[in-house]
Amino acid sequence: MKKRIFGAFFALAISVFAMPAFAETINSFHVDATLKSNRLLTVTETINYDFGDASRHGLFRLIPERYARNGATYRLWLHVLDATVDGKSVQTQVSHEANNIKVRLGNPKILVTGKHVYTITYETNRAINDFPDEGESELYWNITGNGWSVPIEKTSTTFTGPNHSKTICFTGFAGSQAQDCKITGGESQTVQVEATRALAAGEGLTLAIRFPAENIQPVSLWQNIVNFLFDNVWAFIPVIVLIAMFSLWWRFGKEPKGTGTIIAQYEAPEGLTPGLMAGLLDQRVSLQAITATILDLGRRNFLKVVFEDEEADKTRWFKKKPKFVLKKLREPEGLLPYEQEIFDGLFAKEDEVDITEANYQLAAAITKARKKLFEELRDRDLFGKNPSLVRGLWLVWPGLAIFMAFPFFLDIYGPLALLALVISGAIVAGFGWNMPRMTQKGALMREKIEGFKLYLSVAEKDRIAFHNAPEKRPEQFGELLPAAIAFGAEERWAKHFEGLDVHPRYLEGRTQNWSALSYVGMVDSFHQASTTTMYRTQSSAGSGGSGFSSGGSGGGFGGGGGGSW
Repeated sequence: MKKRIFGAFFALAISVFAMPAFAETINSFHVDATLKSNRLLTVTETINYDFGDASRHGLFRLIPERYARNGATYRLWLHVLDATVDGKSVQTQVSHEANNIKVRLGNPKILVTGKHVYTITYETNRAINDFPDEGESELYWNITGNGWSVPIEKTSTTFTGPNHSKTICFTGFAGSQAQDCKITGGESQTVQVEATRALAAGEGLTLAIRFPAENIQPVSLWQNIVNFLFDNVWAFIPVIVLIAMFSLWWRFGKEPKGTGTIIAQYEAPEGLTPGLMAGLLDQRVSLQAITATILDLGRRNFLKVVFEDEEADKTRWFKKKPKFVLKKLREPEGLLPYEQEIFDGLFAKEDEVDITEANYQLAAAITKARKKLFEELRDRDLFGKNPSLVRGLWLVWPGLAIFMAFPFFLDIYGPLALLALVISGAIVAGFGWNMPRMTQKGALMREKIEGFKLYLSVAEKDRIAFHNAPEKRPEQFGELLPAAIAFGAEERWAKHFEGLDVHPRYLEGRTQNWSALSYVGMVDSFHQASTTTMYRTQSSAGSGGSGFSSGGSGGGFGGGGGGSW
């Protein structure tokens, strides 16, 4: 007997626990929507929600409010007005998650179960799309949303607004064009829409209503601009960056003023070398300035440039190219550090250098010389920090910031936001390029250098305007030729000596009966040959170079060194 009673209770327990829990569902989802001619749309959602046997705190609603449009962001700026549960006020928390506004209804300390009626009322004035070419405006509204994880047994909406021209509704999953819905009301101010079947989880009801444009208040161009800026705060980034960079440039990069007057100078001010003068004027050390430095070393009798017979150019048939050799005349003394680097780079291996052969020691020395040249200007209180370093910092970190922010801006704000980021980077780079600046003493010195450049580059007919200009001598051509090259004024300088017998002692070769312009042509060929051979940096596999064509020791991947300790 006891065994039978125990068996009956056991069977009853199994049957009870085996019964499925009552699933959650939405018994009905009704929306009352009112649109005014001033574009204000007010929506009240009434949701009859059945929690079944589940114990929950309440209901939450996710409503999209941020959309991608034409590469930018368009926001509805939804404003929640009221919320109730079973006709009574309910604790409400409004937050933003990704592109949605989240409305959470319920008390986190109280559990509810069974059937309850929730209402949410919100409004927006940005739900109308305009089609000026068609003379119409449109409300295109997803009534229920397609993100519910429970079925909706009954769905309906009542819309009240201005007279409209046409209405259409859709049902189903996102993208579906099924129309399992019924519209009543025609072209009157009140339209009722009802789904003709239950909606499964993930399905929804959507309504579209067209209005004649005159029934909806237009949005001014100014208001559209303001709306765009509020929707896309990133649009302010370039403006903010522009203001910030201008302020930084004004404080740290704006060049100090000199006297404002350029007076012709007939010799290098304070004995500055061509490289120092070009560096202060251009705020960089060009290869033209390197060539001028080499020739100036020749002028000071440290080396000689020898122009030898032309040789066949193996890269071009029936063509010849000039051949230049640099000869070391004496050991350097009294050179500036940047000049010493160049001299040592030239004659690192032997006392005669063919410039048609690559000189990687010189290429490496040029890099060091550029740095030391600006250190020299800084030590003379003519310039601040190395321009290459300053510009490098301003150019590198904007690029790094854009690279790091690229996925965030693209995914969250769209391609136009990325464009704003690129524009901001360009603004930073533009101001950053002009951040290096000279000192007040340097500004005054620059005017003197400009006066010296004026003397070297002015046309012969205009020299009469100069006061106390030195008498033109043949030796003058060679003495000031390196400076003229540094300024890019060598041809105009040469024209001052037309008809004179000039022979710069540091330029040697087949130069009988050469004019000043002939020497300038020779120097130009020397510069071009140096640029394509001696000044060229070594190739590397990391940059795609081949070890078979232009490779050598130190090239390719890897590198470094070590030793005992």
